[in-house]
Amino acid sequence: MNDLPEFRGFSKISRLSREIIITEKIDGTNGVIYIDESNNIFAGSRNRWLWGSIQDEIHNDNYGFAMKNRYFSRI
Repeated sequence: MNDLPEFRGFSKISRLSREIIITEKIDGTNGVIYIDESNNIFAGSRNRWLWGSIQDEIHNDNYGFAMKNRYFSRI
C-alpha cells in the first residue's frame, strides 16, 4: 500500500486528576475514515491503514470495518 498517505496515530490524552469510574470495554474496536482532497477514501484502525480506494485491497481487516467502508464507497 505505497500510495497511501502517511498514517499519523492518535496521541494519548492525559487524564485529569480527579475521581473517575473505570469500566470494561465490552465489544468494540477503533476505526478511522479519511477522505483526501481528491475524494479518495481510506479506512484505518488505531495504528495502520486497512483499505484505500486507490488500490482497493483490504489488508488485515478490523472486524469488517474496511469491508463496510469499501461497500459504502461504491453506493
